[in-house]
Amino acid sequence: MDTQILDKITGLFAKFEDEQDQNILKGWLDAARHALLIKALGENEVVKDIYKKIVSDIELVEYALLNADSGELPNNKRDVLLEVKRFYKWFVSFLTDATKSLEDLKKEVKESERKVAEMQE
Repeated sequence: MDTQILDKITGLFAKFEDEQDQNILKGWLDAARHALLIKALGENEVVKDIYKKIVSDIELVEYALLNADSGELPNNKRDVLLEVKRFYKWFVSFLTDATKSLEDLKKEVKESERKVAEMQE
């Protein structure tokens, strides 16, 4: 697990003593831990296989929703497919958003480190 971000955030606690800054850092630390856990989950081979299957199934569901007429796909079945699609998309974003969250946190930490460096000059 890439703990470098956790170390950087922890290091900022000593440099930002204001309570509001400390609360922001605590939030970053919690968010980083959460994102790292999800990222690690997404790197599991079984989860990767599930992810690939779900992405494929999303395409099949979208095809069915776009191409089936009401005789082939009654409203109750269409509703089920829409719910399945919604859940599948949530799962995909659950895994992919963790990486984006980590990248966003890294940018914020880097900016804070730059501000610390400027204050020390």
